[in-house]
Amino acid sequence: MLRDGPPGACDEAQDSDHDALLDRDEACARGRDSDGDQVPDYLDDDSDGDGITDAIEAGDADPQTPASDTDHDNVADAIDLDSDNDGVLDALEDHDGNAHVGCCRRSCGEVVAGCAAVAADACGSGQQCTGGAGGSCGPPAAFACAQGESDPRLTDTFGLGLDALVGSGVCVPSTPLNPTGRRELTTHTSPALLGDWALVLDARASYTPLSASSAPAGSAAAAFDFVERSQATLGFIATLPRQGADAPAEATRLIDAVRNSTIGQNGAVSLRASGTPGRSHDGFELVSKLVIDLAPTATWRLADVRKALLEALIGAPAVIQGWPASPRIDAAHLVLRASVVVRADGRVVFLVALTTREGEDAAEGELPWVAEDVASGTLLSRAGRGWRRECETRIPQQSAPPVDMIWVIDESGSMSDNRDDIAANAAAFFGQALAAGLDFRMGVTNVIPPDSSQWGDEGSIQRTVGRFCSRVAVGDKNDDAGGEDRFLLPSEGAIFAYCVHNPPGYEGGDEWGMTNARRAVEQHLPRVGPGDPALPRRIRQGAELLVVIVTDEVPQDDGLDYLNGSSTQCVLESATAARVRTDLAPYVELLEGRSSSHPGGEAVVHVIGGLCGECATRGQPQIAHGYLDLSHALGGQAFDICQSDLGPSLQVILEEVLAKGSPLKLPHVPISASLRVTLDGRVLPRSRAGGFVYHAAANAIVLLGLGRLEADSVVTISYAHWGE
Repeated sequence: MLRDGPPGACDEAQDSDHDALLDRDEACARGRDSDGDQVPDYLDDDSDGDGITDAIEAGDADPQTPASDTDHDNVADAIDLDSDNDGVLDALEDHDGNAHVGCCRRSCGEVVAGCAAVAADACGSGQQCTGGAGGSCGPPAAFACAQGESDPRLTDTFGLGLDALVGSGVCVPSTPLNPTGRRELTTHTSPALLGDWALVLDARASYTPLSASSAPAGSAAAAFDFVERSQATLGFIATLPRQGADAPAEATRLIDAVRNSTIGQNGAVSLRASGTPGRSHDGFELVSKLVIDLAPTATWRLADVRKALLEALIGAPAVIQGWPASPRIDAAHLVLRASVVVRADGRVVFLVALTTREGEDAAEGELPWVAEDVASGTLLSRAGRGWRRECETRIPQQSAPPVDMIWVIDESGSMSDNRDDIAANAAAFFGQALAAGLDFRMGVTNVIPPDSSQWGDEGSIQRTVGRFCSRVAVGDKNDDAGGEDRFLLPSEGAIFAYCVHNPPGYEGGDEWGMTNARRAVEQHLPRVGPGDPALPRRIRQGAELLVVIVTDEVPQDDGLDYLNGSSTQCVLESATAARVRTDLAPYVELLEGRSSSHPGGEAVVHVIGGLCGECATRGQPQIAHGYLDLSHALGGQAFDICQSDLGPSLQVILEEVLAKGSPLKLPHVPISASLRVTLDGRVLPRSRAGGFVYHAAANAIVLLGLGRLEADSVVTISYAHWGE
């Protein structure tokens, strides 16, 4: 509202507020005040309070012409909250009230506030310039440059159908006409002296503060329930004094609490993913995407499991009170997903969700994503923080970075079923990567000792250290050298499955996984570009490099074999841990890209190995100390080799690969529960089967099961993010 005319009696023949509407057209004689702001319309520059000025909604600059009435309902646009009667309020179509549809241009080279500059002979995305600099842009509005806006004077801004039903509808609130509009969120807070959190949840979730007698000072906890059956997920948030050295140590604290809880003592606990270390959106140490599978010996109520886990985490003698009357959800196989944030004030926040494995396995619907959002770390900030909405349109180019993966596979007999498991999942792994249009290659090597005295049909086994497999051996020979030393292409999934089952050479009982991982990188450097004759066996320039080590033992490499004596300890003694960090320094230097002799080796390292805890079906592997430390140092994750099915862990790795190559990286960290995405105007489900997922570590949207996109495909992403 702006008072730019003199207060007092009106003059029907004048335009007191200079908005191109005569005072009589604004009913000054009866003092009409359309938006109820105590300023009469004839003195109000935005009579209906929709954020679009009357001067824009008048239709032209001449007050002598009739006021614009787009939908011909005898209500002028200046006082009509939905000027075109398309079911979307004007304020939601033109978010900033500037009469521009997003960053679309009317003329070539036009400067639009808040939008990136374009060349003098260019227009917005999806528009064409006619006539060069100063010429015209067409079409007047394109979905690709709309930034979630539409024209309040057009029911079909883009020629795609009613504005309320096309992709930009995800950028405005949900209504009966627009049921897939913005996701509604609710913020729940705990004061700084207690939990110091602002927690955003789906508006349909319930939230209950808890009290804990005898809990440590500065502690707080709350429970939340997604009570709709489609979101059968229960969770808790807890702030506790810090105990560990860093966020991964605090994540281990949570894992230990699960194992020591009533549920952990009466069933199998399997760590599907140790979580990704990093930084939260507000700069704190974070572990996100921690996943634990729980298989109790009997059916448990989800609410009872939640209570037992929080009690184990806080520890005796605390007694937790105030639990909500949660719906009865029984399960024989549960999944815990969590994120852990270490604050600078010496406290740590645990955010935990529990659901059923059946729900986690669902391809469609909301159930799998409720818990994943909790584990993303994006729902949480400090008390007092607010959030805002964004809407972005993208044309995803097919020029995402390529990905080269190196698999270091332990060939020992105790690993036979694990290799078979990975091989069995290879077809799905390759298929999803191909469907996503990912440019990827695979290298598979063994854990051969470099001083091996073993000989095969093709000479010394020593020469296969770090070497890649590229063929199916005649007769399935254990000591086959693997053929040409090169990466496998996306079309060679069957060879990949064979090479995982029978990696090159023969390890003979000693597993030198560290040496083979290092050699596999060094021997396939330097990086080369397209057209280089060495490309089949070299890591590509610009490629993301991932190394996956699969083993059930500690490294037996020279200089690390002392870890055999600690292979059953969940936590290394401090002196041993310090020695490991020192001895791993050359490996970290190489894989961080800092090696002067082998530059270009920067990689993320994942480990599928033995983790603390009992195996449910196959006995106890050695705890993968050394490998776990390397993965931690290089931003990777650890996955439990004892899982009965490694498919879910391979899915996590695949989604990281896809996220690294995704062209849909976001400029802000979204509150992931708020995400809505459309492709060419069609609202996508949040699904691994023909939809999208959000990858927190890469801060990227990943499209799955949709095939290769058209060159002019447009993606709209609606989300909320915490204020800067």
